[in-house]
Amino acid sequence: MRFIIFLLLIPCSILGQGVNSISANQRVVGSYSGPGCASCGGSRISTTNFGVDTFSIITQRILISNGANISNENGNLLFYTDGLAILNSLGNVIPNGDSICPTPYAYSLLNLQGGYNFPQSSFIFQDPGDSSKYTMIHSCLDDGSVANGPLKVWKSKFQVNANDSISVIEKNVTIINDTVDFSGIVGCKHANGRDWWVLIKKWNSTLHYSLLFTPDSIYSYINDVTGTPLVYDVARTVFSTDGSKYATY
Repeated sequence: MRFIIFLLLIPCSILGQGVNSISANQRVVGSYSGPGCASCGGSRISTTNFGVDTFSIITQRILISNGANISNENGNLLFYTDGLAILNSLGNVIPNGDSICPTPYAYSLLNLQGGYNFPQSSFIFQDPGDSSKYTMIHSCLDDGSVANGPLKVWKSKFQVNANDSISVIEKNVTIINDTVDFSGIVGCKHANGRDWWVLIKKWNSTLHYSLLFTPDSIYSYINDVTGTPLVYDVARTVFSTDGSKYATY
């Protein structure tokens, strides 16, 4: 696996992870301008051949910049996260879908602003062995200080039922006990068309965890990226469409 680092200067960003399709493409994005703001919350952006809908408010629960979400093969939103809970397509927290970042800092955020404020702190992908199941890799800070990275990375798994309801299979299972960057979790489908790679940067280091998810196992590797370690970088990361390149800024 090779890594290429780019420097990108972007004035602003709207973040959303989802599944593209020919017929539709939905993302959950949000804005934040203060607690109690009537216009704050998650907005569903629906893109079709007929135009773009940027006005459908899903929920008033504030969604800031950590908005991983997943859609089905038809482009319809299945569920998403604000970093603190799992919400269905109607913006409701699913049963047992709360407290997905079990740290004191995360609990304080729920009352303060409703969402976790660091982008790409979670990544959702379809299970390699069962198309009705989805895995989410996620992390969050322990004490709210950007001088300290998250101390753990968790795995949670969900089932999409026949009636499109979402069930929690497992939640907050620790897969990494190490200090990692508080953003920049990104994934790429394996060349075999089934498995998934997920990359997570170590804190203040050029090392990256490379996790390979197969139907029955998780394999963990450490890759070094030539360069200078970035501190407090709040990295944004992405794979190229064919998976051959990995970029961060």
